[in-house]
Amino acid sequence: MTASSFPHPVLGHSDDYASGRFGLHEQHLRYEVTGGVIRLSGRFELEQPELQGLIEAGHAQYVIQLDSPKTMFRSVHGQTDETFVIEVPADEIRSELHAGFLLCATSDLPGFQPTGLNEDFGPEAAFEIRMGDLLGLAGTIRLPVDQQYDPLASPLGSIIVVDVDDTVSEVGVDLHRGEGDKIVILLPRTLHTTFLLAKHSPAILACLVLPALSHVLELMRSPERAEEFQDYAWFHNLQGLMTHKGLDQGLDAFQQAQRLLGSASGQTNPIALALAQLATVEVSGE
Repeated sequence: MTASSFPHPVLGHSDDYASGRFGLHEQHLRYEVTGGVIRLSGRFELEQPELQGLIEAGHAQYVIQLDSPKTMFRSVHGQTDETFVIEVPADEIRSELHAGFLLCATSDLPGFQPTGLNEDFGPEAAFEIRMGDLLGLAGTIRLPVDQQYDPLASPLGSIIVVDVDDTVSEVGVDLHRGEGDKIVILLPRTLHTTFLLAKHSPAILACLVLPALSHVLELMRSPERAEEFQDYAWFHNLQGLMTHKGLDQGLDAFQQAQRLLGSASGQTNPIALALAQLATVEVSGE
C-alpha cells in the first residue's frame, strides 16, 4: 500500500487531519554505536484525543520499525509507553539503519470516528480499521552506524574514508565511488607515508577531513547537486547526522563541518585540537 492510498485517515500523513499532531520529541531522539550495539532512544509526542484513548484502552500502540536494506535486517518493536530505548547488534547492519516511527491498531475498530479530520471527509465519516492498520505516521530517519575509519569518531567513520590514489597529484574528493556508499578523500602516493604516521592525530581531521567535509556540505546546498547525490548513502547519512545534532541551517558549510567533527562548545573542535597539539611541538633553531 502506498503512502497516498490509505482508505482511512492517518495522522501525520498529508492533510488527513486538520488538527492534532504525531511526531518525535526532537530533543529526546538519540542514537549511539558502542560495543557492537546500536542504541536508539527517544520519545513520541501524540496530540489527538481518540488516538490517545485507543492506546490507553489497549487498541493501538507505538511501533518502531528498523531495517538495513543492505543486509535484509528487519526488527519491529511495539509498545504503549511514549518513551523508547531499542538496541540491535551493529554487526547485522551495514552502512545505515532505517527507522520508521508509526502508530498502529492492535485490534479491529469498526466504525472508528476520530475528531479533527479534514472537512473533505464529511461530518459523519466512519472507518473500518483492522488490526495492524496504520493510524499515525511520525516519519522515518536514516542513521549511519559503521565504525570503519580510526581518525573519525563514529558515526562519521561510516561516511568518510581516506584512500591512496596513484593517479592524483593533489588531495581530492570522490563522491561517486562504490555507488555513493562513502565520501572518499583521495591522497597522492607522496603523502601516504605521512598520513600513516599521523593517522591518529587531530591534524588529520583539521587538514584532510574538515576541508573535504566543508566542500561536500557546500555542494549539498545547491539544489542541482543535491538532486545528483540524493540516492547516495553518504548523502542520507550526512542529512541524518545534521538533524541529529540539530545543526542550524543558518550556519555556513565550514561551521557545520566543524560542529559535525567536534562539538557546539568548541571543546573538541578539530582546529582547536590540532593547534593545541602543534603548540606542544618543540621547534629547533635560534
